Amino acid sequence: MKIQRPRKTPSDLRLILDYCPLEGTLKWKERAPESFTCAEIERGRISTRWNLLRSGRIAGHKGSHGYITLTIEGKTYPAHKVAWAVYYGSYPDGQIDHINHVKDDNRISNLRDASPRENAKNKPLFKNNSSGIVGVYYRASTNRWRAKIWDGVKSIELGAFTSKYEAIAARQLAQQSLGFHKNHGSAS
Repeated sequence: MKIQRPRKTPSDLRLILDYCPLEGTLKWKERAPESFTCAEIERGRISTRWNLLRSGRIAGHKGSHGYITLTIEGKTYPAHKVAWAVYYGSYPDGQIDHINHVKDDNRISNLRDASPRENAKNKPLFKNNSSGIVGVYYRASTNRWRAKIWDGVKSIELGAFTSKYEAIAARQLAQQSLGFHKNHGSAS
């Protein structure tokens, strides 16, 4: 029978990981046998193996999604949430937003606790964007540049413009008035 282990608390994580907030790296600490939740008879062997293979090494690996994850006693944790928990002593209230849009940059200065709505106001420019500006596009049928924005509830049409620059100005003004992050729409 497999033991269902609870999620590690920030205090637990501080006992097994070191975090460098300037580099954004997590490293495994040496662990005593009593720090493991497995059967008592196995703890000495597992502790020795852990310390031999992991102690002092960088924790986690970069997945295909671009984020770093780590596994502790069979549970997977996103490294940015672990970094936050180790640094601040509590898990974030919302989502962790990578301010510069680099998913594996876990420096504390690049992480912010954001609501889903706030996080959505700091998205990178998608690769398939042809205008270079989020929410600005050309409609050939009308020979006009269009601008729109999503306020978190609904899509707002900002208008049709004869020049791309007018559409960009309308979009930037709307972003500012709706409280978008200054990095929203920048390339990552």
